[in-house]
Amino acid sequence: MKIEDIIKMWSEDSNIDKNDTIEESVRTIRLHAKYYEIFIRERLKLAQMDEEKNTILYLKNEYYNGDLDFETLKEHGWPQFQKKILKSDIERHIKADKDVINFNLKYAVQKEKALALQEIIKSLNQRTFHIKNINDAKKFAAGEY
Repeated sequence: MKIEDIIKMWSEDSNIDKNDTIEESVRTIRLHAKYYEIFIRERLKLAQMDEEKNTILYLKNEYYNGDLDFETLKEHGWPQFQKKILKSDIERHIKADKDVINFNLKYAVQKEKALALQEIIKSLNQRTFHIKNINDAKKFAAGEY
């Protein structure tokens, strides 16, 4: 799921109908379930990406050391690294590697999705207080307080 889809969905779902707070209370439970399910899926993707990150960093370290075999190079579509570099410079090469940069950007987006969903769930946990405040304001306006 794209982060734009999550934001759009939340902008629609976050609205509270002030005229039907009973239905909004019930809807809160459904929304919590909906966003928690999405959160779990996105957080699991992030955990999977953590493992992929370890693998890609290991492979790139081996690549810049010149230790990858032909089959692994072929599998990833990488040409044989022709230079000899100091071990102390390998980390700089890895950080500047296009594959690593692209992966890190995808990882950052995935992390933001999980964080956004976590914040949405926090907001949903506070929604009952907002509904109670709406009801109290209605009672006050009607002179019931």
